[in-house]
Amino acid sequence: MRATPFRRGVLGIRVAAPSGRYPAGMIDSAPSLDPGRARRGPVLLAWADSSAPSSAGRAGLGDVGDAQLRRHASLPPDRAARFAIGRRLLAQLVLELVPGAHVEFSSVCARCGADHGRPVAIGLPVSVSVSYAGSIVVAGAVHDRDAASLGVDVETDSPQSHRPMAELAALFAPAVPPDLRRWTMIEAALKADGRGLRVAPGDVVLSAVDTTTAGRMPASVLGDDVALVSVPGRHDLIEVAPVAGPEGLVISVAIVTH
Repeated sequence: MRATPFRRGVLGIRVAAPSGRYPAGMIDSAPSLDPGRARRGPVLLAWADSSAPSSAGRAGLGDVGDAQLRRHASLPPDRAARFAIGRRLLAQLVLELVPGAHVEFSSVCARCGADHGRPVAIGLPVSVSVSYAGSIVVAGAVHDRDAASLGVDVETDSPQSHRPMAELAALFAPAVPPDLRRWTMIEAALKADGRGLRVAPGDVVLSAVDTTTAGRMPASVLGDDVALVSVPGRHDLIEVAPVAGPEGLVISVAIVTH
């Protein structure tokens, strides 16, 4: 799968925030890159780098719903800018899947009712997901006919990315912690599940499968190199796969199938 160029200058937002991801201190910085696009099966993905000159401009959040505008206004400047660029990317992807739609998002937390939950495109037949790594924002969208739920995760790559992540040892003990790729797969799967890190990552089981061999399982809509993820509390398995994104980033996408 080949990443394709994205139009420069359409975002109009500058972001300059550390990701603040969990566990704290996992990501020191993100590489600089141009805005771009990718596709994994039916899933559309887009990313943007806040440090790129093309991210600067006068445009704001756009018309994505009053609740989202209020949330944006309540955030400190760095988080507000990152939030805005993520919602604009999501809106662009949704319009590709549902041309002409009026796109508004909700992000009500299913657990407490506050406005800090996963994004939902109100009244539209799509699932969306967004992830952050340093100054990078990665967004994904898929039509409901192809998947029931979606999760996207991004992390900054490093020369040590193929080694077990020592900073995750406490979460996976007594097992060996995952490397960076497997960690993004686990996080993407938990986003697709809908509960995120409320599920203990160490209880998630990730298994590589051959989706092309007759008798093993039907071919996945995500294509080859797919893994199956068993998440506590679910009877079905979540499909997860790597995304061929820009150099310096590790991106994974997960779907719940019908």
